[in-house]
Amino acid sequence: MKGDEFIMKGKKPKNLNKISFGEAMLFDGCGKLGLTALQAMVSSYLLLFYVKCGLELKKVAVIFLVSKLFDAFNDVLSAYFFDKIPKNNFTRLKIIGILCAFIYGINGLLLFLGPYWSMGNKTLQYVIVWVTYLLYGITTDLVEIPNNMFSALQTENVNQRANVQPFKAIGQILGGVIVTMLFPIVVSNMRTKTGGNDLQAYVSMVWMIFAVIVILTPLAIIAVKKRVNTIQSEEKIKLGDIFRCLKVKEVFVACAVQIGVTGGVSVIYST
Repeated sequence: MKGDEFIMKGKKPKNLNKISFGEAMLFDGCGKLGLTALQAMVSSYLLLFYVKCGLELKKVAVIFLVSKLFDAFNDVLSAYFFDKIPKNNFTRLKIIGILCAFIYGINGLLLFLGPYWSMGNKTLQYVIVWVTYLLYGITTDLVEIPNNMFSALQTENVNQRANVQPFKAIGQILGGVIVTMLFPIVVSNMRTKTGGNDLQAYVSMVWMIFAVIVILTPLAIIAVKKRVNTIQSEEKIKLGDIFRCLKVKEVFVACAVQIGVTGGVSVIYST
């Protein structure tokens, strides 16, 4: 009857299962904006920033090498952790996702500013780099895995998933643009004002990215809605299953280790 009344009045009943423009803009568009910006900042400027803070390239390269090797295994360990979390309580998943975003943002902040704040103590600088860079891969998983879980629970409609892809692409592109285009302008202006000292430009940019992460990411998680009914499986991944998987998938592990070695060794050779 209600549907007939809407048709008679020339109106269509509201589709509650449709992803709204606001949700697509916030979650799909802004959800990974801070994540992408920090990743671009780390890959493009972290090593240069460490050099400006007085750290030795070869020592930093060793840290990068070890962390890359560690990254080959922390993805499956992170998946094991999230598999233990009940999926039927969407509010709890949102709270965990928001907490993970704050952890990621704080670690990213310390990854840059920790060595900057401790420039008078070399030992402390290297300790901070060791801890924060090893945690960088883990905290990235802590943000990406919940984000992918929310995307899976957002809708199972193929057309709606296709409709939100442009928002995801725009968000990821903007994250890179903020760093690759805005940051050089900030550095240039800072050099002009300080007569060549541009460290403060890095500090300002990192604080800006931190603000984007801790403000936009929680808002994006709050905005997403669950439209897929889930059934909690009694079967859980066991820690032994992970090591058996790694044992069987020798090619996967070899490729992951090769990527890690290549990434770290390339930095060593460049020094």
